[in-house]
Amino acid sequence: MIILKIILFSSIVFAQDYPALGSNESLDFMTWNVQNYPKHSQTNSYMEDIIGQINVDIIAFQEIESASAFSNLIYDLGGDWVGYRTGGNSSYGELAYAINTQEIQILNIYTILRI
Repeated sequence: MIILKIILFSSIVFAQDYPALGSNESLDFMTWNVQNYPKHSQTNSYMEDIIGQINVDIIAFQEIESASAFSNLIYDLGGDWVGYRTGGNSSYGELAYAINTQEIQILNIYTILRI
């Protein structure tokens, strides 16, 4: 029973550490399916914590249902991040991108597929 308590305590204490995924010498791109985003009121807080600990330049998100919640996430990440979401203000699970402008210079934004 004591070992089980130690394991549970350790998993809680160390569960918030995320690996640094990228480096300053490379272009680091990741994709993240955030199913039915946002799921609850703490979703942005959790995502902000994770993004702040990993070292990536561009994040492609799937299933972003709320344009305003995504805008709030980008705002909370700070001035080095910009975000783009397809679909305008629809509530459909759209694609979105977060780009770290400290590492990436954006020259032009355009739509590559129109339906």
